[in-house]
Amino acid sequence: MNKRRNQCIHCNYSYCIKAGITSQNKQRYQCKKCKKKFIGNCSYRAYHKRF
Repeated sequence: MNKRRNQCIHCNYSYCIKAGITSQNKQRYQCKKCKKKFIGNCSYRAYHKRF
Protein backbone atom coordinates (compact mmCIF):
# COMPACT_ATOMS: atom_id res chain seq x y z
CA MET A 1 0.00 0.00 0.00
CA ASN A 2 1.44 3.36 -1.03
CA LYS A 3 1.40 6.06 1.63
CA ARG A 4 1.64 9.79 1.08
CA ARG A 5 1.60 12.78 3.37
CA ASN A 6 -1.30 14.89 2.18
CA GLN A 7 -3.82 16.96 4.10
CA CYS A 8 -7.44 15.81 4.03
CA ILE A 9 -9.83 18.47 2.73
CA HIS A 10 -12.60 17.20 5.04
CA CYS A 11 -10.94 16.90 8.46
CA ASN A 12 -7.43 18.39 7.88
CA TYR A 13 -5.76 15.17 9.02
CA SER A 14 -2.32 14.90 7.47
CA TYR A 15 -2.04 11.14 6.85
CA CYS A 16 -3.69 9.81 3.67
CA ILE A 17 -3.15 6.81 1.40
CA LYS A 18 -3.57 6.32 -2.34
CA ALA A 19 -7.04 5.02 -3.23
CA GLY A 20 -7.08 4.47 -6.99
CA ILE A 21 -7.52 6.80 -9.95
CA THR A 22 -10.48 8.59 -11.52
CA SER A 23 -11.76 8.12 -15.06
CA GLN A 24 -9.64 11.18 -16.04
CA ASN A 25 -6.51 9.43 -14.65
CA LYS A 26 -6.18 11.65 -11.57
CA GLN A 27 -4.91 10.19 -8.30
CA ARG A 28 -7.45 9.67 -5.50
CA TYR A 29 -6.56 9.57 -1.80
CA GLN A 30 -8.32 8.27 1.30
CA CYS A 31 -7.99 9.81 4.75
CA LYS A 32 -6.97 7.35 7.46
CA LYS A 33 -9.00 9.22 10.10
CA CYS A 34 -12.38 10.04 8.49
CA LYS A 35 -12.15 7.40 5.67
CA LYS A 36 -13.34 9.90 3.04
CA LYS A 37 -11.82 9.96 -0.45
CA PHE A 38 -10.70 13.02 -2.37
CA ILE A 39 -8.62 14.05 -5.37
CA GLY A 40 -5.18 15.42 -4.53
CA ASN A 41 -4.88 18.14 -7.18
CA CYS A 42 -8.24 18.80 -8.76
CA SER A 43 -8.40 21.11 -11.78
CA TYR A 44 -12.13 21.80 -11.38
CA ARG A 45 -12.39 25.03 -9.39
CA ALA A 46 -15.86 24.41 -7.91
CA TYR A 47 -14.50 21.30 -6.18
CA HIS A 48 -12.39 23.39 -3.77
CA LYS A 49 -14.17 24.67 -0.66
CA ARG A 50 -12.56 28.10 -0.78
CA PHE A 51 -14.29 29.09 -4.07
